[in-house]
Amino acid sequence: MPYYRYMTIRPSDRLNLNLLYTGNMMKSFFSFSWQTVRSTSTAGGNKSMLGSFIFEAAKHLFISGGCDIREFPWLRYRTSSPSYRIKREIRIRYLPTEKFNGRRRLLLQPSTSDNEEKTGIPGLKRLITRSCSATFRILPV
Repeated sequence: MPYYRYMTIRPSDRLNLNLLYTGNMMKSFFSFSWQTVRSTSTAGGNKSMLGSFIFEAAKHLFISGGCDIREFPWLRYRTSSPSYRIKREIRIRYLPTEKFNGRRRLLLQPSTSDNEEKTGIPGLKRLITRSCSATFRILPV
């Protein structure tokens, strides 16, 4: 049976920290009514650690971020040996009025995949995905 360890720390009114560890997820574990702490409803035997924070840097400026570290001890798509994935994200929100707001998102995601450049049993190669986005919303009068 899966188990979770969760901790929330609020050192001040402007800062909130969260940690979540999941372990011992059996490959046969399946959830019909809600998703596990993953992107699908199957757990698959991996361990993961998630951490996040929300910080109110100024009156209308919020900075939040998180890190998701997952270890996969079995074969998965494009990977023929145990592998890992780390996802890091930072978000900045500026909300001065109800008619204007701006958001910025930075994402860095290293992971491993099969190295198909050689023949024979593939080794692992490190892949890095980076993305950046910005959104501004202005409502007319």
